[in-house]
Amino acid sequence: MASHRPDSIHDMLRLALALAEDNPGGALTLLEEAFQKARREGDEHGAASIARHAGLLSAEEGDFGRAQRYYKAVRRDDPTGPYPYLALADVFERQKMFKDAAACFKTAEYLANEAGDVELASAAASALRRVRERLPNNERNGSETDDESE
Repeated sequence: MASHRPDSIHDMLRLALALAEDNPGGALTLLEEAFQKARREGDEHGAASIARHAGLLSAEEGDFGRAQRYYKAVRRDDPTGPYPYLALADVFERQKMFKDAAACFKTAEYLANEAGDVELASAAASALRRVRERLPNNERNGSETDDESE
């Protein structure tokens, strides 16, 4: 019996999310197809939504390079939102890339403050302090620069 492949981006996302727990590899393949389809169709909002899910699932599966790629795509779609920076910072921190994580947490803190989200800014500041403690002493002040992870 042939399996039905959904045509719409929305249906592809819904199917991928249903597959994620039992078949994360299949879910990631479908998310990648949906992501590319959204990009081809010029649906940047849809691509960003798919990228958020794909980044999370990739990170859960330990594929941090893929997670970075997806979170950077989200960040391109939402450059003033703190959440893509927080997600990317988490991936960098999990890879022990503390300088990059610190840069992303710092940007997330700034953007959350700009948006008036004091609680999120406070959480980002706390995470920033945590990763700065993991940096060598000579790099702790160097993490003040903009995100160098591009």
